[in-house]
Amino acid sequence: MVNRQKGFSPVEVILVLVVIALLGVGGWYIWQVNNGKTATSDSNAIVSSSVKYEGWKTYNDSVGKFSIKYPGDWSVTTQKGDQGVGYPTTSTKIISPSGRQMELEVNYGGKGGACAPDPSDKPFQVNNTCPTVEYLSAEKLKDVYIYDLETAASGETKTAKFNLFLVTTHYQNNSQSSYGISLRSSTSSSIPIKEPATGAVDLRLWFSKTDSEGKNPVYIEANAVSDTEALLNDSDAETIKDILRSFTLNS
Repeated sequence: MVNRQKGFSPVEVILVLVVIALLGVGGWYIWQVNNGKTATSDSNAIVSSSVKYEGWKTYNDSVGKFSIKYPGDWSVTTQKGDQGVGYPTTSTKIISPSGRQMELEVNYGGKGGACAPDPSDKPFQVNNTCPTVEYLSAEKLKDVYIYDLETAASGETKTAKFNLFLVTTHYQNNSQSSYGISLRSSTSSSIPIKEPATGAVDLRLWFSKTDSEGKNPVYIEANAVSDTEALLNDSDAETIKDILRSFTLNS
């Protein structure tokens, strides 16, 4: 009996090579498509952002060391002051053609402490000991490195990473109610929405930053405030949000 060694015929070898080639080409094509989608998505995001601010102007604050964009048909007024020698301040208004205003305040504090609510206080109740604040929406914008109040209180002075949010708020102090679109800094990764709480001091939310040496903390307020809820929904509302989204801390 003759033992014959079995193997692949030339035709079978060719078929195997063709299958391998097809798999390789298919995998390459899929990678190219997915990679192309990612690149296109990133490119569209950049183009969308540049188009959004096309024709806008830039306001640079030399005291707060930040910049912010605003539409070309909006106006800007700035008043400079001081809180003592070496402590300059700025108060800036960005005004829409319809007269809607948003404010940028830069100073060195004097905000006072938090309000301790009475046990009988309830959110939005008239005659509360402390005001009520409710976050209606919160959009995380970016990470910022700013002055850390807690370490400063312990005798150290340094910067720390905070999350910067664009928020809309409802604020009430007894019978006086107001609404705002503001920037808010927080060490938390999120802000509780539609959970009103008493104990707030002011609707004008602020955050702080230091100079290049980690000294002289300045406080920055960036917001639009109105006594009616129309602020959150009128024709200027989305533009105000885009202005605040463009906020950039300069080095």
